[in-house]
Amino acid sequence: MERDLVIERVRTVFKGAFNTGYIRRNKPRHSDAFVLYTKGEADYIFADQAVTVKAGDFLYLPKNGMYNIDVKQNSEYICIDFYFCPSDMQMHSFVSQKVGINIEGDFDRAFHNWMRNDVSRLPKAFAILYDIYGTILYTANGPYANSGSIFSKAVDIILQNYGDAAFSVKDLCAQLALSPAHVRRIFMENAQVPPVKYINYLRCEQAKNLLIASNLPIKVISEFIGFSDSLYFSRIFKKSVGISPSEYRKSKSTGVL
Repeated sequence: MERDLVIERVRTVFKGAFNTGYIRRNKPRHSDAFVLYTKGEADYIFADQAVTVKAGDFLYLPKNGMYNIDVKQNSEYICIDFYFCPSDMQMHSFVSQKVGINIEGDFDRAFHNWMRNDVSRLPKAFAILYDIYGTILYTANGPYANSGSIFSKAVDIILQNYGDAAFSVKDLCAQLALSPAHVRRIFMENAQVPPVKYINYLRCEQAKNLLIASNLPIKVISEFIGFSDSLYFSRIFKKSVGISPSEYRKSKSTGVL
């Protein structure tokens, strides 16, 4: 499934059901949809493939998608209709049986939030929908149970410790109780960079925020984000961002970057 998509609008969230039988759809879908089956079984028949969806399975259906449904057992589901932007992208359907139990809670939250219809309904709907989208990206782009979930835990550990100059990949491996080779493989699968580069990436992202939103000296910023040597920080920052920290701060203040 494509990364870095923007959710433009949430259309509706509802619970639905199908009785056993063949459902022929004569029109393309009016919107994108995330669907979680909570009961039953059905075959979704697309132009190039047919997939079976059972209770606990997740289904992404793209806008303008064409398909028919062969309902094998009486089925129930929760559906979130929404729109990705740009709306004219050629997207493909996606089915997964390995999204994990947490996504069921996300769909329940989405439904109950939508039914309340209070002033916070839309912002909460967007937040929940992005949570679901993030979970699906882990599922679609790597072995979720053994790699994506460990990567997520690793990122949490890094976010808690990146400001400590003594924190290293060795410490990360120790907290994960995994070998350096295993951790490196997980990072290459999920982020396409080794862990040390990912740690430096997060540090540089935080440095960018501080360079823009504070008047702290660069030496203080480098120490705050976990670099004891400000010259080394400047080299890492320039390699990551393309310009030095001082140039970045100047370009942001003048609206150049």
